[in-house]
Amino acid sequence: MNKIICILFCTISLLSCFSNPKISIYELKELQKGMAYSEVVSRVRKKPVNEFEIRLNSSPSNKYFILVYEIQGSQGFLGVGRGYDSDYFAVFKNDTLMYMGYPFDMNRHPDATLNEIGRTAVAEYEKIK
Repeated sequence: MNKIICILFCTISLLSCFSNPKISIYELKELQKGMAYSEVVSRVRKKPVNEFEIRLNSSPSNKYFILVYEIQGSQGFLGVGRGYDSDYFAVFKNDTLMYMGYPFDMNRHPDATLNEIGRTAVAEYEKIK
């Protein structure tokens, strides 16, 4: 009986590792600016936590599509300890990846349009989160 419980526990533990909806920073190395939406989705292989569309006040004719992923942070030394999780945005314009990164990085970017995208995307995400 103990063997059955042990096997069942190990199987459930192993399966839970594969069902993790978070992506690792190593998976993001596959992404590059200029990639098509379909290519990004196929390379990441995990579903985004959320996705939405925004328009900027400065250029309302342009639409930006945002994919929000949750990144699993490091687990500390040798995988022991509490890791951190963070949101990670992939921004598309005309079905092409134009930016990927943490939302706060967009606010520090020297490009004013990217700053506005970051502020607008974070505000919209907070509404639907």
